[in-house]
Amino acid sequence: MALSLQDWFSWRALAGSASLAAVVAVSANLLWLSSSQDERVMDEVVASHVRSTMGHLVDVGSSDHHTVKPFLSSKLGFSPPVSELSLPGSVFIGGRVDYLDGQPVAALVYRQGEHLVNSFIWPSKDSDSRTKYSSERGYRLAHWSSSGMTHFVVSDVNSQEFQAVVKAIQDARPDAGSEPPVPPAK
Repeated sequence: MALSLQDWFSWRALAGSASLAAVVAVSANLLWLSSSQDERVMDEVVASHVRSTMGHLVDVGSSDHHTVKPFLSSKLGFSPPVSELSLPGSVFIGGRVDYLDGQPVAALVYRQGEHLVNSFIWPSKDSDSRTKYSSERGYRLAHWSSSGMTHFVVSDVNSQEFQAVVKAIQDARPDAGSEPPVPPAK
């Protein structure tokens, strides 16, 4: 049975429409999956912050980054940037190894006034990105990528104070003159 010229163009248009619909569906699904993963990581960040306030705040308690950084580096397989903040009312408490997004991460713990701040850091292949602020279950979150590292900061401080803490973390110059962060071992 031979197709007429009119039938051929109808089938061709139908096939083209179906292909376009498939591309749109796949693209929408990928965007949804990416958004879902970001939301899942934010949930994990908040849950880890809450757990830490219930008893396991730090693995190594010290206000000296020269003590905390080697400890974390020896446990993680990468060297996280560890900073003391030059922000009034801010105290560096120490660090711990945590687990987020399916991998071990560095958790730096600060006290800002009476509030705890957790700063999570892990290696990333993401390009540098601007800071994204959000809130989840009453906690403020900030997320960005810089110099091959993903950063998440979480706390229940007020908005203005939280932005000041995030800026202080971003502006801190850990280990001035030392080598850049080491990527994870493969």
